Amino acid sequence: MISNYLKKIKEAIYGEEVRSSIHDAIEQCYKDATGHPDSVAAVVLGLSKEIVERKTDVDTERKRIDNLIAAGTAQTQEIGKTILSTSINGTSVAMSYLAADVVYDKMFNNVLSKDDDFITIPYPQQGYVAKLLKPGLYHMKFVARVSRTGGLPEVPMRIVLQSAASLDGNYEAIKTEYLVFPATSSTSLQRNVEFTFAINQLTYIKLLVTNVVDGSGSFNFSAADCQITVIDWAGKLCGSMQEVVDARIGEDGTKYSNLGEAIRNQAQGIPGNLFPRMNYNHTIYGITTILKGREFSITGTATENGLIEIANELITTVGMENGKTYFVYGFPSGTIVTFLSETGTCEETQITDANNKLTVPDGARTIVLNVVVKYKDVLNYTGTIKICNRESKTYQEQINELSTKIDAMQEIITKIVTAPQRRQ
Repeated sequence: MISNYLKKIKEAIYGEEVRSSIHDAIEQCYKDATGHPDSVAAVVLGLSKEIVERKTDVDTERKRIDNLIAAGTAQTQEIGKTILSTSINGTSVAMSYLAADVVYDKMFNNVLSKDDDFITIPYPQQGYVAKLLKPGLYHMKFVARVSRTGGLPEVPMRIVLQSAASLDGNYEAIKTEYLVFPATSSTSLQRNVEFTFAINQLTYIKLLVTNVVDGSGSFNFSAADCQITVIDWAGKLCGSMQEVVDARIGEDGTKYSNLGEAIRNQAQGIPGNLFPRMNYNHTIYGITTILKGREFSITGTATENGLIEIANELITTVGMENGKTYFVYGFPSGTIVTFLSETGTCEETQITDANNKLTVPDGARTIVLNVVVKYKDVLNYTGTIKICNRESKTYQEQINELSTKIDAMQEIITKIVTAPQRRQ
């Protein structure tokens, strides 16, 4: 800035111009010397501070992005996710001139990596088809390569991406690319091919190739370095929702379709009782057993050792399912539970005060419950029989648990609401 004033003084013609230029130069020197806000030093200092502030902002955003990426999963990534990649060296197949609608059956036989949550290869030994598992928007790119010893003629080619709802279904074109490889003395040429497409259901894809090379002969074709990226998909959650995903999973491991369903099912009070209502009164071994609905009593002095059968029911009648876990209440500790299949006993276990949990074994058809009595035992037991598909708790226990869950959810909601917003 001073150099500009000196230049004016040197080049000024009239005395007034010289005096004015000298005045401006001296004034600027005074400002620079006294730290005036208009001084060059002050301006430079201001710019330096602004640069530092911008750098701090950039560092903050960079850390935020790094944290999002580090915490990202298949369901929380904000951007596309590569779900399949193949080798850069594709497998060649021979194609005759004028060959039409040839399925390139080596497309997916050199897979380097794939995400089984999104894609599978039904026939890896052939590798001609891939199965996309989730509705969404996809991007596919690969290198199409043609080669021939002694040079190539002009190779006009059409490459079609086809899809179907089943492996052996009716495949239809969803994307088409037209290429022309020029005649060359080189032994090979290659071009990049890219497709972007959307699907709304589970979909099978494959590649179809047609060439219209004049004359007779053959050349080699391959597709290599394939990458399939899912850009957006059904079930994807934004990063800010990552913390609430676990809230959809119940205590028994059940994954509910949404948070509302999870809360309703886990906060609906005492679990339903699967035990059928019965009415009987009988005496055996000196012990009288009475069952009215589900209210159960067993009293008397045992005249000998034995088992008193309380229930013998098909598991379907009770509403139980093979492989699932249930909780049993209302029986004396030591009650024997036997699961029977068509051929005999599958499994036998005892209900105790410390363990009232049962898992129905595969193949079981019938559940039998027997109370164990021993000679001269004096019994005076009453209870309400219950078989529940989840743990039954008192209202106070449920209230305490719900209060804890509500507090946890409030913390999560607070984090989401107060999280820094993405800059537009």
